[in-house]
Amino acid sequence: MVKTATGSSLARVSLISWDGTVAFDSLVKPSEPVIDYLTPFSGITEAMLRDITTTRADIQNKLKELVDGNTILVGQSLNSDLNALKLRHPWIVDTSVIYDHPRGKPMKPSLKWLSLKFLKREIQAYGSKGHDSIEDCTACLDLVKLKLEKGKEFGSTAANFESIFTKLAASKPSKTGAVIDYGDVQKKYVTAQFTKRVNEDDEVVDGVLKSVNGDIISGIAPVDFTWAQLRDLNTTRGWHNSYQKFITEMNTTVITADSPPIEVPPQPAPLAGDQLGKVVEEMVERIRKIYEGLPKCSVLVVYGGTGDPVEMGRLNAVQAVYRKEFKVKKWDECSVKWTDKEEQELRRAVGEARKGVALLAVK
Repeated sequence: MVKTATGSSLARVSLISWDGTVAFDSLVKPSEPVIDYLTPFSGITEAMLRDITTTRADIQNKLKELVDGNTILVGQSLNSDLNALKLRHPWIVDTSVIYDHPRGKPMKPSLKWLSLKFLKREIQAYGSKGHDSIEDCTACLDLVKLKLEKGKEFGSTAANFESIFTKLAASKPSKTGAVIDYGDVQKKYVTAQFTKRVNEDDEVVDGVLKSVNGDIISGIAPVDFTWAQLRDLNTTRGWHNSYQKFITEMNTTVITADSPPIEVPPQPAPLAGDQLGKVVEEMVERIRKIYEGLPKCSVLVVYGGTGDPVEMGRLNAVQAVYRKEFKVKKWDECSVKWTDKEEQELRRAVGEARKGVALLAVK
């Protein structure tokens, strides 16, 4: 990619086949004057593009000859490449998705780090000369082959952790565990001896009591450890998906210097005191039912999760808009501003979100 007045523009397209041979490699003439060749990142110089006449339309036609509906495209952050090509494709394997960042999702690992970590190969080491796109292609392909060889969990943060249910089963004497949760729990918690999928918090209470006491009708034997979560309070307060969808969409949105201003969604309206109080009372009553239904000598741990993340989510959304727009617009033309004031506000909001509470009781 190089930078033009309206944003990033395609400058080189490279494809290799499964055996590593170069299938296509071409420079592309940007449709607008280049204001920055971004050589330390793109590897493209003014001299390289001076006599190039190949247009994006030419590249699109060539790719249609090489890539059909059954072809699987492999690459790093391919959404950016396809956006630049003005193309869509149904079959994608993205190395920034199938491998995890060491700090976990939603952060994405760089190709340079992935190559050094898993292939023991240094790439993009040319300094001011920039990247070699064929080298990048080869690294992506080799990472996918390694993933296929090692298995689904290879390169994921999950591979660095051992399930608590596995640890319980391996203890002496062996212990059993259960999970009561929303979603596909059987697939997500494969090492748990008992799982129950629920659709509401009252079902959580029922599932917990059946797991700890057993249920003759269902043929469930009592387990030693049960994990469950109550969601009503979280959902009612608008914490569950606050701003995350907006940020995800913003990261894939193409913005130019002429794009209209972007409006960050406002915070959810605060709940009325009586409405919030009712939901809290219902949650406390469910916890009471669980405690009273536990066998004697049971330990009940109630963990409140995080503090209020809504303001943190709003500021992250503002930052996402600013970063996206500032790449192609002047500072005073951006829809939002990001200064030291907003940076300090985000730090305070993160501190609030990190606050939590835990309660423990022995029956």
